[in-house]
Amino acid sequence: MHEQKVVEVSEDGTVRDLPVEGVMRLHADRDYFVNPGSVDASRKHELAEFALFDSGALTVEFFRVPYDDALTETKAAAGGYRMHPWRHLFYSVERRILAKLRF
Repeated sequence: MHEQKVVEVSEDGTVRDLPVEGVMRLHADRDYFVNPGSVDASRKHELAEFALFDSGALTVEFFRVPYDDALTETKAAAGGYRMHPWRHLFYSVERRILAKLRF
């Protein structure tokens, strides 16, 4: 999943999802799993998601900002950062086969 999310685990093992809004204060005596979201035109058209973590203040803040996904995809392809569709298919099949062989 590439959704912005925070999961908090307290000392007693209680796990809960926290609402992602504004600046979030984290507690030093708890563990957190933070998913900042994604910046990928194939998943989130015209929207970039990210988070800023301040380790000194123990805060995390989430952002969603617009961007030109078509231009970004064009630049990624021109720079060699996108696989040819046939190579992507081969790569996907190869990963599935290797995953089955490991288990």
